[in-house]
Amino acid sequence: MTRKKVTHSPSDRAPAQVERFAEAARALGADESEAAFREKLAAIARHKPEGEPKAKKGE
Repeated sequence: MTRKKVTHSPSDRAPAQVERFAEAARALGADESEAAFREKLAAIARHKPEGEPKAKKGE
């Protein structure tokens, strides 16, 4: 009798992993609102000033 090896592609496991991640984030009190996301993004991401780009060190 020949056994078939069952393989799972990463895409087969992805939804379960994504759901586990979301559940863990909710358990930690993560805020899922777009407003909260934009507030956090604004705190860490800044626009580069317009004009001449700064020269790299050593140029």
